[in-house]
Amino acid sequence: MQVACLCLLFLGMPSTVSARAQVLFSPSGTYAFPVAGDVSHMAWTHDHWDGGNAVDILPAPDIAPGSQAFREFDRSPIVAVVSGRVDPADNELGGTALLLFGDDGREYYYAHLSSTTISSSRRVRVGEQIGTIGRTGRWTRYIEIHLHFAISSKWHDGLYWKNDINAADWFLHTFGLHWIDQTPIPYSAAMPHGSPLRLPYRILTTFAQTQAVNPDMASIRMAPTSALPVPVYSTLLGEVRILRDTVLGLRVQITNRHTGQTVVYSGLSSTSLTTGDVVGAGQIIGRTREPIDYMYFNRGTLTDPTTTFNLAPSSSASGDLLN
Repeated sequence: MQVACLCLLFLGMPSTVSARAQVLFSPSGTYAFPVAGDVSHMAWTHDHWDGGNAVDILPAPDIAPGSQAFREFDRSPIVAVVSGRVDPADNELGGTALLLFGDDGREYYYAHLSSTTISSSRRVRVGEQIGTIGRTGRWTRYIEIHLHFAISSKWHDGLYWKNDINAADWFLHTFGLHWIDQTPIPYSAAMPHGSPLRLPYRILTTFAQTQAVNPDMASIRMAPTSALPVPVYSTLLGEVRILRDTVLGLRVQITNRHTGQTVVYSGLSSTSLTTGDVVGAGQIIGRTREPIDYMYFNRGTLTDPTTTFNLAPSSSASGDLLN
């Protein structure tokens, strides 16, 4: 497969990529990768974390938070992947978002931008800057900066359209770029149970208390009583997603697609897990000496996680991934 060439744009108009920003074009020049910059510093998986066809473009796993490459990614220009018409598409979940109606007959969706050059519907050309990467949106503002990118095979009216083209496959076919191979091993349906910390621990803030302050971040805040780092345990069998640079620090998310259950642990001191791993309930997912925030999404609805603490563990709830 032919690999796309890297081209440097030196364009000075406000609506174009800033000087020397790297834009990756397909061999024919028809398409541009949606994030300008060093693509070797970026990563995405074949399937979105919820099993869909979209991709979340993030810093590569070997790019350390706080490094120059990480900081550069956080300021990445977002560009038109093909010539066409761009419309603002801001919404609650996607935050600052855009829809590109491509001249190729496809529709492209960009979400979570920090800013955009598009205030009303207008024509753009391939590779033209249309925004800047960010983390806007109802829940995304609390996790690390990334671009949510999705493709539909045809134009639709409004936001309720089907992204029936796998974006990772399209990147491979169009640019010769591979996703991170993180296909999870098979696992069974499960519900969360138990506590992420073993006794003794303290609950510093209840679900009701955090919900009253910020319904989007409703969680319980738990603290170990030991001055030494203590294990943090998985409460759910499922797939792991690691977010390293969030407003609440290191974040580990575990999702069971079969039951629509997700648990989220924020503020861990360390983890040896990587995105795409599968963990079982009772396995150690990291360690902490500071308080952690523990969230529970029951089929997308934030729910008090303490309601699962007294549920009986499954017979397979054992193991230690760190030892």
